[in-house]
This record gives sequence, C-alpha cells and structure tokens, in this order.
Amino acid sequence: MAAQSIYSLLFRIAVIAALNVIFIHAYPQGAPNSVCVSMVPNHSGQPQQITATNTLELSSNTYSANTPITVTLKGAKVGFLIQARRENGGATPVGKFSSVPTNTQTLACSGDDNSVTHKGRVNANDLTFTWTPPSTDVGNIIFYFTVVKSYAVFWVGQPSTTLTYQMTAPSNTNNMNEVVTNEPGNEPAPEGEPGSSGVSFRADSIIILFFVTCLSNVFVV
Repeated sequence: MAAQSIYSLLFRIAVIAALNVIFIHAYPQGAPNSVCVSMVPNHSGQPQQITATNTLELSSNTYSANTPITVTLKGAKVGFLIQARRENGGATPVGKFSSVPTNTQTLACSGDDNSVTHKGRVNANDLTFTWTPPSTDVGNIIFYFTVVKSYAVFWVGQPSTTLTYQMTAPSNTNNMNEVVTNEPGNEPAPEGEPGSSGVSFRADSIIILFFVTCLSNVFVV
C-alpha cells in the first residue's frame, strides 16, 4: 500500500515536470499576440481562483506625463505577461516598457512595447522593469499580470494598485523679473518727519534771524 502511494506520487511529479517542459517548448519566446486581450495562456485547465502568491509592486501610486515608474514582479514563475490598462478604458494597453531583464522582452499589443513577457525560462524570482506612462492624462491606470507556475497552475489578470494622474507642478522661472513694490508701512517718510533723510531748518532759521536783528539794534543804540 505504501509502495503504491509512492509510485502514485512519483507519477504525478513526472506528469507535472513533463507539462512544464511542454509549456516551455510550446512558448519559449513568451506569450503570443493572440493572448494580448484575454491574457489567458493557451493551456488546458482553468486559472487558479485563489489569490496569487506573486505580487506586482510599483514605485509610485501616481503618474505624470513621461515620468518613468519602476514595476517589479515578485515571486517564482516560469512565464508571465504584464500590461497597464486604463481602469475604464477596455483592454488596450497604455504606456511603454523598457529596461527589461535577461530572459524577458517587450511585446507589441496594439502598440509598440506596451506589454512585457518572458523569453525562455525565467529563473529570477523578482523581475524589475521601467514603465513610461502616456504623455497625457488617460484617467486611472491599473497593471494586470498573468503568471504561470506550471502548465496546469497559472493565474490570469491579477490587478495591481491603482495609479492616479498627477499634474507636474510648473517651475518658477520669473524670479529675475519680479517687480518690487512698496508695501503699506514701507513708504518713504516725508521730509521733516522721523525716519526721513531730509531735515527742515525753517523754524530754526527764523529764531536765529530774530536774535541777530535784536543784537543789531542794541549795537546801533
């Protein structure tokens, strides 16, 4: 009985290994264009219904025109497909991928380099890509990823967190042309008042003239 269980287990392992080999040889150059919309591998079986053990991490939760974002697919896999799509905009991918790791490549799904997939067997657990968003606001964006663990075990269209658009703040380039105006309380004081640079001598001059006149009369007498 124990021997039969061991043989059964070995048989299952052999079948799974064979299916993995079939998958690699069937699509050694990555996901074909025929699955750009569905993101479903052309395998037998159904996608897993439980949450994927893989995750997709983004370097930002907002995007700005032509400002790159780092996208990291974490966890073991033998194949994958990643796209960024508008939250309410159908199945057409947006943005472009670049700086792809070894054994991965970009894929043209109704546009150049707007998807990324494997190229041969992927050995690294974590894969990091650079994604550049559209040059205009296209609304909220969500990344979707399909990962394949084996021929019969795969997840389809797993979502990332949502990216929202953030307008780039304009830079202040007018400092050199700034016009300086007097604010209340900083106006120049009139002549003769405290804080002014001019001093009135009119009253002092009249007094001095009066004394000079008096002295003159004294000497004349």
